[in-house]
Amino acid sequence: AAKEIGQTPSAVQFAPEMCIASPAWDTWSFGVMMAQLLTGGKHKEALPSHSETDESFLQKLISFDQTNLENICRSVKKDAGERAADLVEQLLDPSPYRRMKSMNHVLSHRYFDDDTNPLSRGRSKERPRKQYNSQH
Repeated sequence: AAKEIGQTPSAVQFAPEMCIASPAWDTWSFGVMMAQLLTGGKHKEALPSHSETDESFLQKLISFDQTNLENICRSVKKDAGERAADLVEQLLDPSPYRRMKSMNHVLSHRYFDDDTNPLSRGRSKERPRKQYNSQH
């Protein structure tokens, strides 16, 4: 767990064994980027950014909750549509156990198959998508 240290009450320190990398981190990070891109960076108060101090970055990670997610998803839905909001909701779920499990799951989301999505235009529906392999 996290504990406060140092001169300021906002300083946070994690024990190394509490920071175990997993695909849930990757999908959450991708969700942060998607939300920032789809909303034009409207949610700087809730989403962490590497341009801020380590303390501020960690504080946003710790305090991210369902309310933050709902606000971001409402904004994404308004700016980019229902499919984009659904994807972001599944990527940024505060619980790593409910998040999308891999980038393969992310890429198979209906957002990427939407004919109105510029990323999927011209892609043949019959042609299988190359699978992402995180073992490289």
